[in-house]
Amino acid sequence: MSGALGVRGPCPPAIIEAIASGLVIEPLAHPKPGSVTRLVGHADKDIFDFALNAFIVSASMHEACRASLSRCQGSIAEGFRFYRGLRRRWKRGVNISLGSILLYMPVASSLSRGFEGARSLLSRASNLVARCTGREEAVEYYKLLEEMRPSHLRSYKGPVPGVGSGEYPSSFLEVLESARWDHVHRELLEGYPLTGKALTIIEREAGDSDIETALLKSLVELLASHGDTLIAAKHGYKAYIAALKEAKTAAKISEKIGVRKTLEWLDSLWRPRGWNPGALLDIISLASGLYIAENIIASQQG
Repeated sequence: MSGALGVRGPCPPAIIEAIASGLVIEPLAHPKPGSVTRLVGHADKDIFDFALNAFIVSASMHEACRASLSRCQGSIAEGFRFYRGLRRRWKRGVNISLGSILLYMPVASSLSRGFEGARSLLSRASNLVARCTGREEAVEYYKLLEEMRPSHLRSYKGPVPGVGSGEYPSSFLEVLESARWDHVHRELLEGYPLTGKALTIIEREAGDSDIETALLKSLVELLASHGDTLIAAKHGYKAYIAALKEAKTAAKISEKIGVRKTLEWLDSLWRPRGWNPGALLDIISLASGLYIAENIIASQQG
């Protein structure tokens, strides 16, 4: 029965779809400070854009996994390439969840060896990045950056070529190392530690509440302990420190007034400033999908 439902074996379809569901679950959650939710959008994107993007990512995950069945090198690049092509076909000009693409494709490629659990999958994904990536992944990732042009992308001088310079790095690992300060890039290098932490919080909280509340609690806890590097990239280090201090206050008052009122308060501060904790939300998106995937496996075993 479980094989028929596609939860076992290499590239299990139901597991890929479950993990990709995090790309819908996270944007739906409300309230979130400065972010797209089911009730509040941004000027250039809303919940419908995120729902379509989830489909595009899911299809790209299947391609990355299939590529990984026959080769080690290039499977993550294939996911990037397929995503870029579908994005063009659907005429999606706005940048949606670039960080999620970076997080999800190594996970998808690692599903070529099946799914034994979220944490082993995350470890395997990070190992795959270390062993099986090279220039092809670097070039395809740069092409994504060139097309999506995230608002925080500025002129750059450093150990790797600047995006849009006409040159491409020789190593995907060099690209990740050059941005190790960023939560999302560091996840791939260090075994997805924040994704694992978010998953632990969601697992702990979902037993006593719904998944939305569990997701929101994970956001408050991670913001208070780690801040958000997208805020730093877009608004500078002082904004990052200010946001971190406010998040620590939010975590304290959450114990008294609850997570939803706490995040409404934080939203009232951050949305007018244009602050959006997008790096952590990308991570929580993946953790949410992994939580769904593990529950599918548990239901089959039960």
